[in-house]
Amino acid sequence: MKPETAIRHQRRGFTLAELLVTLVVTAIVLSAVATLAFALRSGVQAGSDAAEAQAQLRLATLHITESVRLARMVCAAPGNDLVLWVHTERDNSDHRINVNELVYIERGDDLDIVGLCWFDAAEGSNAEVSLADLALAQTKANLLSNHDHTQVTLVEPCRNVQFGLWDGDGLMLNPATDAVWKTRRLAIAFERIENGAAGQYQIGATLLASAEHLINDAGDGLVSEDDDV
Repeated sequence: MKPETAIRHQRRGFTLAELLVTLVVTAIVLSAVATLAFALRSGVQAGSDAAEAQAQLRLATLHITESVRLARMVCAAPGNDLVLWVHTERDNSDHRINVNELVYIERGDDLDIVGLCWFDAAEGSNAEVSLADLALAQTKANLLSNHDHTQVTLVEPCRNVQFGLWDGDGLMLNPATDAVWKTRRLAIAFERIENGAAGQYQIGATLLASAEHLINDAGDGLVSEDDDV
């Protein structure tokens, strides 16, 4: 082999040290790229989860607010629910609480959902329901069994769902001891786990009008005659 040929071959090749350095640099670059890709995927997923949670919250707020705005009264707080007497297109204007005018705000057995439930009683079975009966958890079970109904879960998963009720003077009501039909404003508070941390949320709504004038003197039911309205 001629000397100049040997020199040319030496210039085209890598020494062992150069090859090792190249491999190390390549490994570092690939590791950095993989880390960046993982971070981007994680960021996109976190952003997607947050966007989904916000969309769910907006939808829940819309439905809850509309139901409360149209409510004539918060009738009772049986079990984990609130019962609203709501003015709907099916309202028969008889100043009585009928099955088709009821909306339950639900929290679930474990206080881990926010949902709504309403009924579609067949003609002839849209009976009156008393305040005393609505205060019983069994009444809801009977209504679900006897009538067509719709149950919609608005927020899930969540936890520690709590109701707050206030009267027209801004005083907080205790459903266990106070007449909840005095409610003029309510709030639903709950927690959601996001990125490993508990986020606090609240939905607030106010009744546009109140049917308190239909409550009898004893405060445990509606007046018995339309002439008393």
